[in-house]
Amino acid sequence: MLNALTIQGIITSNGVDSQTTSGGMALAKFSIMYSEKYGGEWKNFFFKCTAFGKTAEMINEYFGPKKAITIEGKLQQDQWEDKDGNKRSDVSVIVNRVHFNVRDKDEDSSEPESKQAKKEPAKKAKTDSGDVPF
Repeated sequence: MLNALTIQGIITSNGVDSQTTSGGMALAKFSIMYSEKYGGEWKNFFFKCTAFGKTAEMINEYFGPKKAITIEGKLQQDQWEDKDGNKRSDVSVIVNRVHFNVRDKDEDSSEPESKQAKKEPAKKAKTDSGDVPF
């Protein structure tokens, strides 16, 4: 059976909850909002997500509230009984890959300057015309 999904969306304003498992592995918990147009109206969908290990470390370092993100993962359903004996369940996404999204030029960045990529002009290779084989 296949259990795979890809979601492109925005991390909600709650941001990323960085944790460490009892075994010392990095853990990242966050929610993604995805929007889709239905019958002329936009609907928002929210997905709870959890990432572990190196994927969690990357999310913890580079992503935060209102940042665009694309994730790949699988659905996981948890089931339990509440204190009154009622059966409960919850579905979340276990993230195994994350991708940076291309941002519009006009979009403001909420990243600190220290984390923003600094553009450097391309360096031209120095060539000696005597080394050219033609």
